[in-house]
Amino acid sequence: MKLKSADQVSTKERTGIVVNTKININMLGMESMTAEINDRTIQINHLTTELISVPKNLTNFFGPTVKKLIKISRVRLKNKIPLTYETTYFNAAKFTEFAEIDFTNKSLYALLKDKYGIVLAYGKENIACSLANEKISEILKVKKDIPLYRIDSFNYLEDATPIEATTQYLIGSKFKYHFTATDIYTYL
Repeated sequence: MKLKSADQVSTKERTGIVVNTKININMLGMESMTAEINDRTIQINHLTTELISVPKNLTNFFGPTVKKLIKISRVRLKNKIPLTYETTYFNAAKFTEFAEIDFTNKSLYALLKDKYGIVLAYGKENIACSLANEKISEILKVKKDIPLYRIDSFNYLEDATPIEATTQYLIGSKFKYHFTATDIYTYL
C-alpha cells in the first residue's frame, strides 16, 4: 500500500502490480537536469552549437544590450532511447568559450561552477503540453503530434542577472513532475 501511495507501483487489471519507471522531477528544484535525473546510465549527446541573434522571445530575459547568443542543442538518452531534447541559450559575450566545447556527457551547471564560479540562485519555469513537430519527433524518435512536456526555464544569479534560458521537450510517458511544500504561501 505504501508503494502504491508513493506512486512507485500501480495495479492494472489482468496484469497485477506494475513498477512505475517514470523519472520523477521536482518542480521546485534548482538542480540541473543531470542532477534531477540522478541516473549514471543517462547519456547526453551534443547535437549542435550555434552563434545566433537573440530571438524576440528571449529579448526581455537577456535585455536589450545582448545581441548574440550561444545556442546549444542536446538530447538525453537512456539505453540509446531518447528522453529529452533541450536547447540552451547563453550570452555569447560572456561565454564565448562555449562555442568550442563538445557538451557530450557534460553538465552545463558543473561547467558554470567550475570554470566561471557561477552557481544559479533562482529560476522560473513554465511547464506546458506541446505537440512534437517534425524536427522534434525525429530527434526524440516519437510520432509527430505526440504530446510532450515543454519546459521553458529562465535562470538567474542572486543579483537578478540572467544567465541561462532553456527550452526542453520531455516525453510525457517517461517523466512525472511533483512538488512538496510545507508552507504553500511562501512559493511564488
